[in-house]
Amino acid sequence: MKKLYLTILWHQHQPYYKDDGDGIYHMPWAYLHAVKDYYEMARHLEEAGNVKAVFNYVPSLLIQLEDYTDINVPDAFLSALRKDVKALTAEERRFVAGQCFMANTQNMIRPLRRFSELYDKMSGASGDTSVFSDQELLDLEIMYILSWCGQFMRREDPHVSYLLEKGAGFSEDEKRRLLENACQWIKKIREIHLRLAEKGTAELSCTPYFHPILPLLTDISSAREACGDMAMPDVEGDLSPDADWHLTEGLKEFERQFGVKAAGMWPAEGSVSQKTAKKYAAAGIRWIASDEEVLGNSLRLNMKDKANRHILYKRHFQLHEGRKLNIFFRDKELSDLIGFTYSSWNPKDAVNDFMGQLKRIYDSVDFSPHVSVILDGENAWEYYPDNAFEFFRELYRALGSTEWLVTQTFSEAAENCAVPEEIMPDLVAGSWIMGNFRIWIGHEEKNKAWEMLSKTRRAMMKHIDAAPGDVKEKAYKELHAAEGSDWFWWFGDDHFSAQADVFDRLFRAHLINIRRLLKLEVPPELFRPIKRSARTGILRKPVDFIRPAIDGRITDFYEWQSGGLFDLKADAGSMHAGGGDLKKLFYGFDEKNLYIALDADFREAGDKELEIEILSASGEKPAIFKARFDGKTEPDGMKAAAGPVFEAAIPIKDEWRSWKSLCLSLRLKRGNTIIEKAPLYNAVEIDISRDFGEEWII
Repeated sequence: MKKLYLTILWHQHQPYYKDDGDGIYHMPWAYLHAVKDYYEMARHLEEAGNVKAVFNYVPSLLIQLEDYTDINVPDAFLSALRKDVKALTAEERRFVAGQCFMANTQNMIRPLRRFSELYDKMSGASGDTSVFSDQELLDLEIMYILSWCGQFMRREDPHVSYLLEKGAGFSEDEKRRLLENACQWIKKIREIHLRLAEKGTAELSCTPYFHPILPLLTDISSAREACGDMAMPDVEGDLSPDADWHLTEGLKEFERQFGVKAAGMWPAEGSVSQKTAKKYAAAGIRWIASDEEVLGNSLRLNMKDKANRHILYKRHFQLHEGRKLNIFFRDKELSDLIGFTYSSWNPKDAVNDFMGQLKRIYDSVDFSPHVSVILDGENAWEYYPDNAFEFFRELYRALGSTEWLVTQTFSEAAENCAVPEEIMPDLVAGSWIMGNFRIWIGHEEKNKAWEMLSKTRRAMMKHIDAAPGDVKEKAYKELHAAEGSDWFWWFGDDHFSAQADVFDRLFRAHLINIRRLLKLEVPPELFRPIKRSARTGILRKPVDFIRPAIDGRITDFYEWQSGGLFDLKADAGSMHAGGGDLKKLFYGFDEKNLYIALDADFREAGDKELEIEILSASGEKPAIFKARFDGKTEPDGMKAAAGPVFEAAIPIKDEWRSWKSLCLSLRLKRGNTIIEKAPLYNAVEIDISRDFGEEWII
């Protein structure tokens, strides 16, 4: 009987935030995701009982999770958090308070009344955290950790439940117990994954050790296989031995942590090449996975063409010296719907849509298809209400009760003869983003980082043989840590992070540590930041009222000149989504209307429509305006026109004037499907008062 076989892989990854030179973790994100996501994701699967999935862990993350089971872990933020707030220096208070507002406003801050109050106080003081009393700072610390606690932890940890109920006025003892309990929950992460693996509910897989772009280490020129015009860094020397180390040692660390050998791997960023495929096969790996765009490039087919989609849903393999390597390719649209679209939907509607997408695939082919859904298992959920708790309940309920659908692990899928298989030609090197490596190489900053890495490695190789054994081991660890993909991710202007400078410093610290370990002179360039380009949402602020003509074209140079300009891609942070229509927003207002314009031509938009959502920063019921691209006035009074640009005038409602600010987001839709959302996770915050006060991404 025909079935649709579905494999979901949740990729669990955080960069290596520790500087082994000083022994300190300089960002707490592995810890925060540990208390919010890693146990929670596994628990959802365990609760479902009859659904299977793959959890992919990066070895360098597993090491960090091990460290965070100790309450005295040398983490810069947690070390300050463990202190009595009265003992903090002014600098420490700024540091702690600054970190404590790094949370999703709508889903993590606003639902906690005390957290919301403190956020508003900080905002009213223009970010000056010195306005907080000792009690307020203590409340902020506890609210922050509570906001990162997963839903199962909130429901089942009595102390966490007590603190949520108490709401404010916390004590230092209560904070200490919260931190102790968090360590106990982090210990449960390994236990629950082992339990799921033993039951056969989950397959555990891994990634090369420090999450490197393995094809670039194996052969840096592979960057030009998908992008012939790629600007290349001046890199000398053979990095392929490092690629072998990441693969071999990654497998060893995984086995040390879980007690079993990994049968499969999700290469970092889904990055593959023909040369690395041979390495995986030689290492005994039975399956790897990448993205449909890599499949398309390798077969020289357009995977967006519906006539070619059936190829994606077959099994693919290569033979390397008699070893069979199964290669799976993720369905980009389905994966991105979960990662970037469904967060703003009602959970039932989202799951119904997802199941509808699967049914369309099932109906579109005359064989039993296999579908791969692969995405981050941690970064998307803070953009869902309640950490996507209800979404996962609905999703796993639907997957476990659909007669024509079977969930499988990748190892099971590799043996599933019900799905037709085809031998793959040579892989064209690429990743899950655009089928190439532009996110990690080619930009001036990224290339500068590669060149620094190369120079340091060459100097290291000249002196490493004379170093004592322990020094040699430490130097190699620093080198391999510097080869992780994340440093290159944040260089350039592709992604924005408020902590980009910390990523920059950590990358250079690894290179500096190598030279200091080998007692080599540290060149001045390693003390200078690589990161030059800054990404913020606001490119220009409104300076006066505007009254543009809503005609779908820039009528004259000055009609938008006094308004604001916002980069809608500025919050593309630790996740990445495609979509090219919603890039820059022109905006402004007068006494009657809010005006927006998009530098995008929608004259051939066909069946698309634009949803404009406006709500207050404090969460009042949103107003939704739907822009048809025929230029007609909507019943709600909005006037819109599409031409060489898209323009709209939205009447300002009386209640908006009492709001502190308007929060605007855009959704480009085709039917009920969101094609593109901007800003990706946040909103454009607009102050419609006459003093044109500060706006910022929230």
